[in-house]
Amino acid sequence: MIARGTAARKADKVLVVNYDSEIRRILEVNLAHANLEVILAESGAEALEIIRRDKADIIIIDQELLDMETGDIFRHVKELSGDIPVILIGNRSQKINTPAKAYEIAVSYIAKPFDP
Repeated sequence: MIARGTAARKADKVLVVNYDSEIRRILEVNLAHANLEVILAESGAEALEIIRRDKADIIIIDQELLDMETGDIFRHVKELSGDIPVILIGNRSQKINTPAKAYEIAVSYIAKPFDP
């Protein structure tokens, strides 16, 4: 669980995965303001590379990535590091094309548009 710590404590790492540079920037600024270390990825493939080399404490991922289906990314995250919680960002009106099982590792859902 992510919690704000003291200045002496190392900041928790959040991996933000979103193809939209504006949304990545909004999340980066707001999460950094909350004293979290932010790692950015614009694609599923980039996110998986980051997860392989750098353990994040939580992942915030967009439901609609351009290079991979969300279910595929969830499956790879579970294989690489099943204990990382995932927050999914998406439009409530979108048809979810991801199998329900993939959502078992998602701990929360944020609907777009969202208020930072």
